[in-house]
Amino acid sequence: MFLYDLAGAPGRSLYDRLTGCIRRDILEGRLPAGSRLPSKRCAAAAWGISVVTVMAAYDQLLAEGYLVSEQRRGYYVAQVEQWEMHPASAVPSPLGIADCPVSEQTEQPDDVIDLIQNRVPPDLFPLSVWNRLSRRVWREEGQALLRRTDYNGLPALRGAIRDSLYESRGIRAEAEDILVSAGNEQLYATLLTFLGRKNVFGVEDPGYPLIARLYGQNGARVVPLPLDAAGVTPDALETAGVNILHISPNHHFPTGIVMPVGRRQELLAWLAGAPDRYIIEDDYDSEFRMEGRPIPSLQSMDGTGRVIYVNTFSKTVAPSLRIGYAVLPPDVSRAYRERLGFLSCPVSVPEQYILAAFMTDGSLARHISRMRTRCRGVRDALLAALAASPLAERYTVSAADGGLHFLLHLRTTLSDIALCAALAERGVRVRSLRDYYAVPPAADTHTLVISYAGLSADCVQELVRRLDTV
Repeated sequence: MFLYDLAGAPGRSLYDRLTGCIRRDILEGRLPAGSRLPSKRCAAAAWGISVVTVMAAYDQLLAEGYLVSEQRRGYYVAQVEQWEMHPASAVPSPLGIADCPVSEQTEQPDDVIDLIQNRVPPDLFPLSVWNRLSRRVWREEGQALLRRTDYNGLPALRGAIRDSLYESRGIRAEAEDILVSAGNEQLYATLLTFLGRKNVFGVEDPGYPLIARLYGQNGARVVPLPLDAAGVTPDALETAGVNILHISPNHHFPTGIVMPVGRRQELLAWLAGAPDRYIIEDDYDSEFRMEGRPIPSLQSMDGTGRVIYVNTFSKTVAPSLRIGYAVLPPDVSRAYRERLGFLSCPVSVPEQYILAAFMTDGSLARHISRMRTRCRGVRDALLAALAASPLAERYTVSAADGGLHFLLHLRTTLSDIALCAALAERGVRVRSLRDYYAVPPAADTHTLVISYAGLSADCVQELVRRLDTV
């Protein structure tokens, strides 16, 4: 058994340190594939920590794909390519792309239960805090709020984003390499302009249709890529001739796939195979992983300098706050500055100041914690109500551990179209998994995508009752 020095490191918990030690030993070959890890009790005794801490670390590594578990036998090291740890990871179209779905912003009648518009209720937002910070910013910054800022955004906001990413995602970045934009749609269009429309963009299928539609309508060739249990495959990339890959490896929508480390390594090997290849890592809801810690980003593993990390504040703050951002690798950042540095940042300067203050005083972290607690409570109540209902014998659930949705697989003779139509007649607005495919599967999926963030605890029982009538 390896003995780890888990002595205190500033800002890092025992759980983080243990997870990082085991992950490093796997990647550097000291724990080869097939090795059995000590039982939780033995490990806790040997390392002088609690069983709960060991269990949390094992479960996190299981979620990331470094470990596999066998019932009644324990945890084993998965087949993972040995790598020298990249410094950043030291801290833990033409093919008929589906049209973008009907706007999710449409107001619904009071009796309609909406499982598509996946927004946390606005009454959870600390509006009084935002107003207080707004008054402070206007008082302290004065005329600075009326001046243009850098092409890539306000330095104070970029610094706050840099610090947050380091603490929560293990991403090391310089503030000058962060690009602030007016929401992710604007950001995707900007990256398309920078990378070039002559490239072939690969998107996940199934996936979020807006991404493919945006690239396609801006003149790029877009190829939907089928997924296996681990996500996009390198073979599919080679076959399709893709050189720009847009993926969500940390929590795929809508399948909920968390890409294991072995597949991540395969995609990074594909990336290194040609100098014109890039990966756009869309980390749209990593803040809402309900069990364990957020999965380490793909960019934190990258040694090529060609993984572009993107995220947005639309879910964590408000959809009306149109602010997204990208973390550009240093060489990409320099090239962007030379080619597009003449552009103005499209985000309101006062809003950038206020968001920076909201982040640096801890208000955003507290708000996310409250939202996560609230959404976990709704999810647990909904799963418990389903388990206690007459539906219990004819459904299964998957992908419930991360993000703000899960998949409800129903045993039914109805087609996917008929199932959603029948529920619409009963006042339930929902989409099937089939609706998110660019190339629809031959058979019906009999699977509903349950986006529960906007649900109230009061409507959970009514939702289950309506589901049981189809």
